[in-house]
Amino acid sequence: MDNFVDENLTAYENAIHDIRGPMTIIYTYAQLLEVTKKMPPSALEHIQTMKRNCFKALKIITDVSDSSKIRDGYFLPNFANTNIVQLVKNVVESTQPFTVRKNVELIFSKEFDEKIMATDKTLVERVLLNLLSNSVKHVEKGGFIKVSIKNSNEFLEISVEDNGKGIKAEVLPHIFERYHTGDSIRGKGIGLSIVREIVEVLGGSINAMSEEGKGTKMTVNLPIFLLDKENDKPKFSDDFYVDNMVQIELSDEFY
Repeated sequence: MDNFVDENLTAYENAIHDIRGPMTIIYTYAQLLEVTKKMPPSALEHIQTMKRNCFKALKIITDVSDSSKIRDGYFLPNFANTNIVQLVKNVVESTQPFTVRKNVELIFSKEFDEKIMATDKTLVERVLLNLLSNSVKHVEKGGFIKVSIKNSNEFLEISVEDNGKGIKAEVLPHIFERYHTGDSIRGKGIGLSIVREIVEVLGGSINAMSEEGKGTKMTVNLPIFLLDKENDKPKFSDDFYVDNMVQIELSDEFY
């Protein structure tokens, strides 16, 4: 059985690698064109569009792939003891250029300066960037986004709150369903579905509170525990994705 799982996981990774490869090449050539001397402004705009769409395609590929692996039981988190406060702070700071561009106030609130707990750093970053991307997209100029951290019994509570458009009451119960879309839904297709699936893989839960026209609050609860021994098993990773995670996960903000 283990061999069957390993073979199928390898097939996933190979297939996604075969798709990501050409997208990465396109992005690399777009970067080279961008620094070409005497490039007209109109051409530079087209190059930026190429890069953004490469990121958007890579996000879709990654989300669909990981959602399938989670559903089939092949997706395993890489837990390590981490200062979750610093991790969340870094994500918030990486998002700031997008909020500044839109004249949105970005607030980071914490009850403590340090909290060491076991989690998967990359997965937590993906969850937060996805939620922040949705907030950036749905908050008007002059609005705010607030990211908060606090303890909640045996769980760490991370919330992303905004005063944006909000979500219709009839849509709210369905926002974490796979491929469910609606006029007021945040993201399309698999966005919030993969967020829920990743949070559950981490042993946590996510819930949403929203009122149309007033804003939305997404709350992630992660279990607090420590590892006695760090996980030293090598894990497949995509360096290009990790290096460009902010741009990839926030790619929807451009549209």
